[in-house]
This record gives sequence, structure tokens and C-alpha cells, in this order.
Amino acid sequence: MVIAQIETPDAVKDAEAVANVEGIDALFFGPDDMKIRLGLPVDAPIEESKELRAAMSSVAAAALRAGKHAACPASTVGAFNLAVDIGYRILPIGSDIGFLRTVAQGKLAEMRPLANRVGEEKR
Repeated sequence: MVIAQIETPDAVKDAEAVANVEGIDALFFGPDDMKIRLGLPVDAPIEESKELRAAMSSVAAAALRAGKHAACPASTVGAFNLAVDIGYRILPIGSDIGFLRTVAQGKLAEMRPLANRVGEEKR
């Protein structure tokens, strides 16, 4: 499967042409890269940005018109529902960095209470 990433405003404008390239099977909308290019905080929810939703919709529509798949990460219930409503059908629910961050935060919370034991002298 060959997936073209659409992560800039210019790529969104060209999504139709990219989707029609022979051999491309899907368009992958990269919301975090788009947030940066649109001047939005990376942690801004997808569903709360009109510009981001418009770009997302445009990419999905281009993929579907070309008979291709539309892909987009959806790590929250709101993002997942929005993406499905727009037409996305390949929906990773997280990323390597996101999963590592979550596990690391959980482990830190588990072990932090033990930190004052480090260096204690045995009595």
C-alpha cells in the first residue's frame, strides 16, 4: 500500500492531483503538522478548529473522489467521530510517541512516591 502524506496547506490544495497519481492507494492527513503550519497549538483538538476541519474534509473528499482511502490519526473520541463523519476509514488511534508518553507518565506516577526512599540510610 502506498500512502501519500498531506501535511501542509499547499499539499491540501494539491490533494486532488496527488490522489489521482497512479499507484497511490490512500491520502494520510497529518493533523499535527497542519496545526503547526496553521499556527495552532499541537494539542489543539481537531474538532475545535474550523481551518483544520476544512483541510481534513478537503483531503478526505479528494481521496474519495479518486476512489482512494482517506487516513487520519484519531486519538480521541471526538477526533475519531469527526474523521468517520468526514469519510476517513483508516484511523490509527495513537502514535508511537503518544503511546510512549502515556506509558512513561503512568510509570512515573507509579514510582514517584518511592523517590524519597532513594539514598535513605538503613537504620
